[in-house]
Amino acid sequence: MKKESLDRPPAAIFTQSATLSQMDACGAAWPDAHKDATLMAKLGAAQADYDGFECVRAPFCLTAETERLGATVAVDKRDANPMVKKHPFKFDPMSGEYDDPASVLMSPEEFLQG
Repeated sequence: MKKESLDRPPAAIFTQSATLSQMDACGAAWPDAHKDATLMAKLGAAQADYDGFECVRAPFCLTAETERLGATVAVDKRDANPMVKKHPFKFDPMSGEYDDPASVLMSPEEFLQG
């Protein structure tokens, strides 16, 4: 950020860095952290605090928007990312049958209210 010369490129993690040992060390763990922003921020900062990496990456839930749109999401494991289990939309690319998005998706305003 200061545009100073470095002895090497900084370590970066592009998706998330949460490990079981980080969860134990910082006291913030999945699945609770997926529903609590404070726990998620604490877990995201743990890689810098415990591993010494230069970046901080919040291991946020990648399924929050999907869940808001009506999908069933399993957020119940400490050692696994949330997983979409089913969704309310018909989409079959093999047969060409699918719901018209305009008829089944909520408006952006309604989406943001939730």
